Amino acid sequence: MSKTSEIFDISRTTPDQEDQYFLDTNVWYWLTYCGSKKFYSTRKPAPYQLRIYPNFVEKIQDEGAKIFHCPLTYTELANIIETAEYEEYLSKHSAIAKITKKEFRSIPTERKNVIKEIDTAWKAISSMSECLKLEIDNETINATHNFLSTSVLDSYDALFIHFMKAHNIRMLVSDDIDMASAEIDQFFTANRKVLVK
Repeated sequence: MSKTSEIFDISRTTPDQEDQYFLDTNVWYWLTYCGSKKFYSTRKPAPYQLRIYPNFVEKIQDEGAKIFHCPLTYTELANIIETAEYEEYLSKHSAIAKITKKEFRSIPTERKNVIKEIDTAWKAISSMSECLKLEIDNETINATHNFLSTSVLDSYDALFIHFMKAHNIRMLVSDDIDMASAEIDQFFTANRKVLVK
């Protein structure tokens, strides 16, 4: 059941200059990493994710509205990119024995490539959005635990919701169906499973 006050279809939404959006990591992933990649593993995004979300972010920028991320975006995005690169490596080298992600990190050329991809993505994010200040203390953990216990969010998403609320940001752009279980004022998505509810 959705606790979100309003859900908007981003393919039919026109941003306003006064808007303030927090972009979920999945949107940053498609915008800064996936658009230029060819995927051979099962982790490839759906075509709508590569088309509709970047178009919406471009509209936000064209209107001069604000876009935000938080420091945890980096940790989640870096992990997702590394996992994608690791799975791509495994799919391209299926004839050799499977290696662990830790072993993958020890391959100098692959490690250099992963760091380059993370660096490129993070520079793009930093150039087009503002980073919310990160303060993690007992109050933050209690609020995050509350979001976890009253929704189906994972811990990253629960922290993102906490930081949004702490900075009075009411607009979230995400494809994550779980985000509809959180108390968000305005949820912007292209996910049909969320929009048909």
